[in-house]
Amino acid sequence: MARLGDKLVSVVVYGSVARGSPKRDSDIDILIVADSLPESRIKRQELFLEIEKPLEPVINDLWDKGFRTDFSPIILSVEEASRIRPIYLDMVEDAIILYDKNGFFSEVIDRLRWRLRELGARRIWVGDRWYWILKPDIKFGEVVELNNLEMARSYLRQAEERIKHAQEALKTGNHTYTIRQSQSQSS
Repeated sequence: MARLGDKLVSVVVYGSVARGSPKRDSDIDILIVADSLPESRIKRQELFLEIEKPLEPVINDLWDKGFRTDFSPIILSVEEASRIRPIYLDMVEDAIILYDKNGFFSEVIDRLRWRLRELGARRIWVGDRWYWILKPDIKFGEVVELNNLEMARSYLRQAEERIKHAQEALKTGNHTYTIRQSQSQSS
């Protein structure tokens, strides 16, 4: 993270690793928030590869021990991270905030927690997976700030962006990144 220096705002681990329930093939979900990021998602991925380089021996050691893990980063600007995203539902209860300059991401998550409480939202577990009932008493035609239509539009925008970046990576011969973009989940 030293590569980002003073630009680094927040580092958050979430998902199965943060919940303490990773499997041997679980990825390490990580959110990085920073100032002055490149616009291009590919450039951000290249930046993360530089950040990740010092951790390669640790990851390689885990692979040697049978843990098929890797990092699954989301890299956002402060402006991007300040807007509530569907992936934050995976962070609202289980995130581990490793670094948080001026409490930036804590405030974002607290705002989402407050809204979820206000809606009466509940996280429902089915086996080792979960889903949210965002507003149990929603009425037909009622519009809420955090709703399925907004989330669906967000997922579609993110999917379109991933496809665009995967196509760009394919043109440059970056096949590994193309595969990752094609397989990644909405963030």
